[in-house]
Amino acid sequence: MLIEAFEGKSAAEQKKVFGRLKAILKSKKKEYLLRKIAENTIAAMKKETEFEIIMAHEQPLDTVNKLEEKLARILCAEDAQVRTDPALIGGFVAKTDQCLIDASVKGFLQQLKKIYQD
Repeated sequence: MLIEAFEGKSAAEQKKVFGRLKAILKSKKKEYLLRKIAENTIAAMKKETEFEIIMAHEQPLDTVNKLEEKLARILCAEDAQVRTDPALIGGFVAKTDQCLIDASVKGFLQQLKKIYQD
């Protein structure tokens, strides 16, 4: 399933996976399936009810609440577990079993490192 291919990957990596799927379907003249696959994947991802927010540092309660509300809408989830991890340097990571949103300084630096190593 496409969800398993997305698991634990950054948004950029998920985009690459989706791009590869699109190329495979195009080469097999089955592009018409892409929309249905995307719709089913989104529907399955929306079934998530719990998500985790990992923040680099403690934040004021109102900031955490606003972030929680926005991420709950984006992830179509309800229950958030919030914790801190100073290794993120700054920003946050939000994740469910199926989706990862990496908005951390550490993640950004890792992406830059990967770009310049290639």
